[in-house]
Amino acid sequence: MAAAGWAGAIVNGLGYSWALWMACALAVALSLRGQTPPVSRADVTVGAACLVMIALPASDLSVVAATAIALWFLIRPEISVRLAGAAVILLAVAVNLLWSPAAMQFVARPVEFVDAHLVGMVTGSPAHENLVGFVDGSGALLIARGCTSVANASLALLVWLSIARSVRPRSGPRDLLVGAGVFATVMVINLTRLVLTAQDRAAYEFWHGTVGRPLVNVIISVSGLAWAAWDVRDEIFGPVLGDDTGASRWNLGHEGSASIDGR
Repeated sequence: MAAAGWAGAIVNGLGYSWALWMACALAVALSLRGQTPPVSRADVTVGAACLVMIALPASDLSVVAATAIALWFLIRPEISVRLAGAAVILLAVAVNLLWSPAAMQFVARPVEFVDAHLVGMVTGSPAHENLVGFVDGSGALLIARGCTSVANASLALLVWLSIARSVRPRSGPRDLLVGAGVFATVMVINLTRLVLTAQDRAAYEFWHGTVGRPLVNVIISVSGLAWAAWDVRDEIFGPVLGDDTGASRWNLGHEGSASIDGR
């Protein structure tokens, strides 16, 4: 980041992704709009334990603390739907930062093999384990865990989920279908990138360089944004178009027990 300067740091999300910062901001904004129940001794205990973990000089412990806070609000009785929605977003951030990369250590090899053989099927090049030959025969492309569709899907899923929960705090079965759509879209995008990368060494250098890599990240983020816009279209555009569907699903003015916004 230091070599890239301030401009490079800003473009790259200050060392993370701007999708992560957006998700954190939406979680805070959603929690501030939710009704806060009386603070209990258990709340104080969980909060104090999480503060200790955050204060320790280990970044992973901060993510563990965020996970604990999110899970606590999800299981805590009498929590408002908006606070629960904020907890879901926070949990998604923690998964993106720590738990998804940790899980990839155990499933990376088979995931890499699947992507390599799919690319080989499209390009007609030989594939062995996580290696697929360049189309021009000049070498082979190694597909590592960071290049797999599973690893790249987490960013788009975070963009979609954070926006969807901030507009429609309550989760539902529909989320499974939309989440599957987001994942399938990213898989197509990532496989297309890998197919282009597997053409020759020049293509490899481009898609792993300062232009190709950020371009793919932007496309993946935009795909999550597009799915989020489609998912919450009724809540956003329903009242504008004269349809009361959006207003009935997302009551902005009240968070009562019978409302979608509270219990």
